[in-house]
Amino acid sequence: MSIGEVSIQQRVVFGRVQIAPVTAVCFWLLMMVTGTDGINASLLALAVWFGLIAVDAAGGIKSAPGLLNFVMIFKFLLVALTIKILTFQAADSNLKAPRTTSEVMAVGFAGLYLGSLLFAHMPKIRGVVKEVTDTKFYLAAAILFALAGLGSSFVILFFQTGYAVTLAGGFWGVAHQFESIEAFCVVPAMYYAWSSGSRRFLSHPLVLGILAVELAYGIASTTKQGMMEPLLCYLGVGFIRLGLRSKTLWIIIGVGAFLYIALFYPYSQYVRSHGGRDGTLAERLQVIQDVFLNLTTDSGFREAVDSQINMGDTYLGKDSLQPISRLAMIGEADRLIAATDATQSYTGWETIENGFYLMVPSFIMPDKPIGGGGNFLGHIAGDLAPDDNATQVSYGFMANLYNAFGLKGVFIGSFLFIASFYYMLSLWFAHQSLNFSPWGSSIWYLMIGLMFEHGLIESSLGNDLPAYVNLSAVVGLIILSKYLARFFADRRVRF
Repeated sequence: MSIGEVSIQQRVVFGRVQIAPVTAVCFWLLMMVTGTDGINASLLALAVWFGLIAVDAAGGIKSAPGLLNFVMIFKFLLVALTIKILTFQAADSNLKAPRTTSEVMAVGFAGLYLGSLLFAHMPKIRGVVKEVTDTKFYLAAAILFALAGLGSSFVILFFQTGYAVTLAGGFWGVAHQFESIEAFCVVPAMYYAWSSGSRRFLSHPLVLGILAVELAYGIASTTKQGMMEPLLCYLGVGFIRLGLRSKTLWIIIGVGAFLYIALFYPYSQYVRSHGGRDGTLAERLQVIQDVFLNLTTDSGFREAVDSQINMGDTYLGKDSLQPISRLAMIGEADRLIAATDATQSYTGWETIENGFYLMVPSFIMPDKPIGGGGNFLGHIAGDLAPDDNATQVSYGFMANLYNAFGLKGVFIGSFLFIASFYYMLSLWFAHQSLNFSPWGSSIWYLMIGLMFEHGLIESSLGNDLPAYVNLSAVVGLIILSKYLARFFADRRVRF
């Protein structure tokens, strides 16, 4: 690379970084105007700045680590603060521990930035998974990922396997890892349709078939994530190929947003507490069927459901905004932070140590503890009933680290975790960046983003640690896809 090219590259990088301080200052001014405490506004604006420059530090938004950093600041602060400003609410209103939570955000995102910076300067080795250059690979991956991802998801659903059991390793541990790629299965199918030159890119039979099964699983699982993530994957690949001007994709977004607010969100919130996740498989399916049909056909039933799920205070301050509460993770983290302050005690390594046990294969440690950290923390925060030993509540690893060690733990833990986690990804995937052609590493960029946009960002640290080992199961599936692609090529298989 010539000196001129280096200087041009530096100007581009620093040009992007300039967006961060301008955005942070704008948020600070608007938070002050809407009545936010000055110190809290300064801390939250500082967190926004650190979060945005962390995107570039990790390689930019076109790299998988940069994407995950962007999703993190987006979910925790950008959406939340924007909504607060637009509704003329103070950014620290409805927080139970406004000062401490603001400090955790600033310190945590500072650690995120420095961890990303360290990762960027670590010596890299060639990862196991390379770029894709073969149409048959996409076909093989679509088939194997659908069999493994969707198959594991339905097996876990049918056998009523609790989350804690899937953490134990063995068959259920592998099934749980494959379950995390369930929504991704439509992506290789779309890349196959694209790379094969099919005119039916969005409506290819393989694409629509896998998407339909994914949506059916999402409804049966009663999870908002399961219902919406396949559609997001479908739209993501669609925009990569067709661009932002595609009217078809924007129509799909409009219909999907309407269905989420009017149907999927109330359905998921209501059915989970009315038998949709209890009893025998037949009993659960009957409850799911009854509730789903009533929501779609009975306006009186819909109103009754809305009155039951829109109860209680939320960070966003309005019941009508509850469907997007997961895009305001600062409010979720605040509950655990406030409970920690109220008890004036830190849990230390208890929840984090459990994650190291979960990394050990079950054949080595068959009696390892399998309780998820999110459940333990949920009881501390008072979000769970005393007899609920299954539900995993999402607070994010920063709140988990504060509960464990205080502010010092938030900074050091975020720094070390992010640097090591992103380096682990680079060991598995040689390339993980976005490009706008059917070839290259875009498929791995999307897969990593999908697998970890929920777990890495919302889960407790102990529940994130097993990914260091369990990702090998997904890499194994990719290697199998390469061998199946060779088989298809020898026999000129085409779908």
